[in-house]
Amino acid sequence: MESWPFFASLIQQPWWAVALGSVLVFGLLGYSGAPLWLWGLGIMALLYGAGAPLWLMVTVLVLLAIFVVRPVRRTLISAAVMRLLDALGILPRISKTER
Repeated sequence: MESWPFFASLIQQPWWAVALGSVLVFGLLGYSGAPLWLWGLGIMALLYGAGAPLWLMVTVLVLLAIFVVRPVRRTLISAAVMRLLDALGILPRISKTER
């Protein structure tokens, strides 16, 4: 991966500049209400620029795919969380007038 353009280019920059730039970029994403896929793109760009190992980038990409792709997220995450909340009795009961 050393021959890839811009791979690990952030390592050559001062740490404070990388930290400040990251805070500004992710702060702007949060302030503007950017969609999750754009956050994922920013995270992957930061990992790539920092020279993260391939296994870490693949792991983060899989996790991002799980949360970004709506049908996958509903099947793997949301359904399990809703079952857990229902089993613990955290969700309120729906009255007849609300149905």
